Amino acid sequence: MAKSKKSNSASIAQKSNDNPSVRRSNRPKTVPELFMNQKQFATAATRKNTEKAEDSSDEDDEERDELDPDDSDASSEADSDDESVDYNAQQSTRKKGAAKNGKNQLSGANITAHDVVTKWVTEYKVDKMLAVRNLINFVIRSAGCMMAVTADAFANEDTAVEALQELQDELAKLPHHEYPIISRSKQDKVLKRNLLNFFQSLIDQCQHEEIYDGTLIETLQSWLTTMSSCLYRPFRHTSSIIALKIMSSLCIIAEKVKDELSIATRQLATEKRKTGRSKNASKLRLLQQRTNTLQRKRQDLDEFLKDFFDSIFVHRSRDIESIIRVECIKDLCTWMQYYPSYFVDNQYLRYFGWAFNDQVATVRSESIKSVIRLCKIESIVNKLESFAERFKARVVEMALYDVDISTRVNAINLCVELQRHRREILSPEERKNLTDLVVADSQRLRKSVAPFVKAVIETEILKAQVDEVQNDLTAMVVDTSETQQSGSRSTRPRRASANPKVAMNKTWVTFKCIAAFLAKKISNHDEGDIESDVSIDKERDIMVKNSVATLWEQLNELRDYQAMSDYLSRDHSIQQTEGSGVRVENCYRLTEEEETVLVGIFAACIDMAIRKGVDKVSVASKEKKKDDRSLEEARNEVSRHLVQVLPKLMTKHSGDAYKMYQLTLLPSLMNLNVYPELRMTKEYEELLQTLIKIYLGATSTELLQNCAQSLQHMALTTSLAEVNDKVLPDLRERVVGQVRDACRGKNLATARFSVDDIHSISTSMLRLEHLSHCMDITDAMDETEDMRNDVTDLVGALLDRASVGYEREKQMTLSAMSVLWRYLVRKCQHLSLDGKFVADGILALPKLEKRRDWILEKFTELAIGPDASPLPAIRHHAFGVMLDIYWLFSSNLFNDAERKHLQLACPNDVQAQCAEYIAAQIEKWNKQVSKEEESENVAKGLEDPALTGEDITKLTVSFARAVMLNVISIEHAPIVLSQYGRFEDELDPTIKALVEELKADLTSDEITADKLFKAYLASLIESFEQHVDQSLRSTDKTLRLARLYGQSIKSLEKQTSATVSPRLICERIHLDGITYTLSKAAEYKQQGNETAKGFILKFFKILSVFAKQLSRARDVANIHQHLERCLQQQQLEVTSGEKEWDVYHVYINTIDDVLKKKGLRYDASKRASKAAEPEAVETEVDDEIMQDTQGMQNLELEHDEVEEVGELSVREASKRPRPQPDGMEVDTGNSKRRR
Repeated sequence: MAKSKKSNSASIAQKSNDNPSVRRSNRPKTVPELFMNQKQFATAATRKNTEKAEDSSDEDDEERDELDPDDSDASSEADSDDESVDYNAQQSTRKKGAAKNGKNQLSGANITAHDVVTKWVTEYKVDKMLAVRNLINFVIRSAGCMMAVTADAFANEDTAVEALQELQDELAKLPHHEYPIISRSKQDKVLKRNLLNFFQSLIDQCQHEEIYDGTLIETLQSWLTTMSSCLYRPFRHTSSIIALKIMSSLCIIAEKVKDELSIATRQLATEKRKTGRSKNASKLRLLQQRTNTLQRKRQDLDEFLKDFFDSIFVHRSRDIESIIRVECIKDLCTWMQYYPSYFVDNQYLRYFGWAFNDQVATVRSESIKSVIRLCKIESIVNKLESFAERFKARVVEMALYDVDISTRVNAINLCVELQRHRREILSPEERKNLTDLVVADSQRLRKSVAPFVKAVIETEILKAQVDEVQNDLTAMVVDTSETQQSGSRSTRPRRASANPKVAMNKTWVTFKCIAAFLAKKISNHDEGDIESDVSIDKERDIMVKNSVATLWEQLNELRDYQAMSDYLSRDHSIQQTEGSGVRVENCYRLTEEEETVLVGIFAACIDMAIRKGVDKVSVASKEKKKDDRSLEEARNEVSRHLVQVLPKLMTKHSGDAYKMYQLTLLPSLMNLNVYPELRMTKEYEELLQTLIKIYLGATSTELLQNCAQSLQHMALTTSLAEVNDKVLPDLRERVVGQVRDACRGKNLATARFSVDDIHSISTSMLRLEHLSHCMDITDAMDETEDMRNDVTDLVGALLDRASVGYEREKQMTLSAMSVLWRYLVRKCQHLSLDGKFVADGILALPKLEKRRDWILEKFTELAIGPDASPLPAIRHHAFGVMLDIYWLFSSNLFNDAERKHLQLACPNDVQAQCAEYIAAQIEKWNKQVSKEEESENVAKGLEDPALTGEDITKLTVSFARAVMLNVISIEHAPIVLSQYGRFEDELDPTIKALVEELKADLTSDEITADKLFKAYLASLIESFEQHVDQSLRSTDKTLRLARLYGQSIKSLEKQTSATVSPRLICERIHLDGITYTLSKAAEYKQQGNETAKGFILKFFKILSVFAKQLSRARDVANIHQHLERCLQQQQLEVTSGEKEWDVYHVYINTIDDVLKKKGLRYDASKRASKAAEPEAVETEVDDEIMQDTQGMQNLELEHDEVEEVGELSVREASKRPRPQPDGMEVDTGNSKRRR
């Protein structure tokens, strides 16, 4: 370096002590000595030893005066108090008016760093070493350490590293705390911002002279390098971000100096070229001096940056803490933006590439975002070519396969930027793999890849297709012209002309390209034919809809649904058929696969146009929701267009199941009121008849569902009620008639159905099922016509066949169950709407009761009947419907006198059987999962697995819903609750929802809350016994369940003004949990099973989670007394030092924290002495059992907090309404200080 560095290293020192007995050596005090003296000084300050404080006030002023020596006199006593407490107490001190120092000044939200820096610079000009020492002390304080560097230590360069090492060793022994720059408190957030602003302003104000004087930058670099290499994270993190900020400020100055040097160099060269009188020697000399000065400054700045980079960034970019690595990557990008001529180089860019392979996702993501920011700067992006070539494979790999979704999104965005600047940088295979993400499941991935897909479609697919179509059209015109010329009789030679340019429909070409593109992507995603005559692949339909939603804002052609409908209405077949529409030229013709996909795209575009409108959303309006009126107008406009084109499309594509599946959904999206407005009621009736015709002939579940949805929407249109009332009853009669015809002449109880019988009955039942969902068909089902039984009886007879378990009749049985459930729901709906029984009469109630019992008996037999052997899927579905029927008939609909006899509660024996069934299914699923984990090929050998994840989820949802609705007693809830964390994907969402719903019962009444807490504890015990073993993490799942309960209690108290009963928490969780744990431990001890005894004692770890819910001192005392009684009764002895009792001690310390916050503690010896006095049990806690607790560690409390503790202790002792447990003490030391 041009200037010789002045090495400044020092040891950390606190207040010097003249007592020779304290000093152990002649060298300056080391950190451990000072740390001990700090404790001694804190004790002296607590005892109000003012004389000693005054004797050391001079040195106190020197140490505390970090940036503002003028305030040190007023703050010496307060700062000494600061040093005797931990970090959390320091925050309280600052809030309550502790002394102002550099750190305190920057903690205020209204403090400007510029003013503090201005004052410091003034001091620096007076005494450089003192000001720099204060600056180093400021850095140390900002890391959460209350020690300071003395003048003697600052002058000794041999002890700096040793002192910092000893300091961090001592600080590491203290309890863990959040240091200021990572603290979430509002005050420390302000401190971090002001801290960085301070050093930025410092370098800015010192840019002309001070940073070049050989003291400021060199000393900062030396100390920050030493601190950034510490193992103590607060030092390392704080010093690192300060050093990075200093480098950012130096980059700004260096770029400015570079520009000034360039201007001065040009001026000097210009002046040198002058000759004769025009040459000014004085100006030339000044320019030469300025150029030399600027060159020296730039050289010094570059050396500063190099030293900081090599000594700090190089090491911290590989720091063990990811948060520090992220800071390094982020600031490296900033340096490249501020000083590109120096840092935009491969030797610095490679750090981004290395960060791409970081194990932590946030670091990978930040490195990608940094490169994206650089790519958006035109002057920098051209210098990134070699870097991009080197690391593009890794970027693409992250975009395709990274486990973190945010990293994938950022990697895709980087690929988009690279492609925008240089299209050929990605290989065709890489581009293909990236465009495949347009059909991915994640919306974020699809949205991020949309610009890339648009670019690929426009540059690679559309451009080539446009050229091909243009050539074909031109060739067609030329051929036509030649034919006409050859047929002419004129022999006069014609002058040759150039090929005419033919108008081309580019919109159609774009539609064809989009359809071809998506068809290929979908086929790559899942091999197979897109269309199917029997069943529709919903997954492919979802991919089409997601792709359209992704590209909606990118491709304007997708919003032109009028042109798309016109294109689809044309005849694309090779051979034209009658009524197929106007044929298109060969160059526009769609293949069958492309046409199928384009119909799906058209349906998705109609949905998007109605929901979002067809106008392109501008940047300014993205943040605002579209006005409801404009969206309604867009819906009306789309509906008017569909009135004209939908019948044509349905007629043209009537033979294709997939296309009709898409088109039959469109009427449900329309505003059907446009038909009367356009006076096209007849066209509406034709559309309704068309849908009915499609419905009566459909065999696909998905097609029937869409038809039923559109029919339901049409039936609810009041303006067209006259047409609906004329047409829809015929639909009901014809569907019900199909069921009668399929069952006619068959003994449904004993007949063996042929394949044709099963097909006809299943199809007719499927149509009846979907129709029952969208409209009321109960009256039609109750009509008998020419048969002995009505359709309801026929459906019940089909359901009876399910007990045998015919696999081929599975769909038929599922439809029958759905129809009977809907039948009961519709009947109950009649009762709710016809309160006085005017329509059906009073006789409807006995008939409904008879039907209910008849249907419920069938479902109960299928669900839990011992004699039935239905298919597993049938039993699962019947189980859910059975519980729903009990819920329906236990609702308040039947509370009045006329309907009371219809109210039905689930019997206890049925509840018990349901609980046993759920428990058996969960255990069965557990065994199946275990087998699959042992051998992944086991499930492949099973033709029909007993259970799937969807099955177990549906079962537990049905059971949990029954518990929430009081159909199943809360005492059976532990069967499901105890599975939390065991099968995360299948059961955890259900259990969370159940706990969220049940938490309201905790404040309803004590009886209900008592039952719920018992269920909570029972589920914890069951979960604990399932998982606990010798593993250290065996209690994790039970701990998660306990935390879920604790969070629900906490959130309930926040949301409502009611408070959960502290007595129940104490008795039902803590006391009962202790009884269980110690009784089991005693049982295992008697059996000689010490291992099991050690396992069961881990339950205290679970109970510790609920210590936060304890709020009363008497509850803690009751827990202590209960522990003592149980230990005595079970003849157990707590042995200190034995590992198995560690969790017990942790539990005791956790509940005792409640007492410490109140200035109390539990003393078992006092309780024993009071137990000898009979009246002690019946008297309140008095002063005789209040003991001085000077030894209690309350040094972390502030003066004001001590007052609060004293007041709490007084209230605890004097305002209790009932007798208190023995053994409670008050910290009278705190009370004395309060007085």
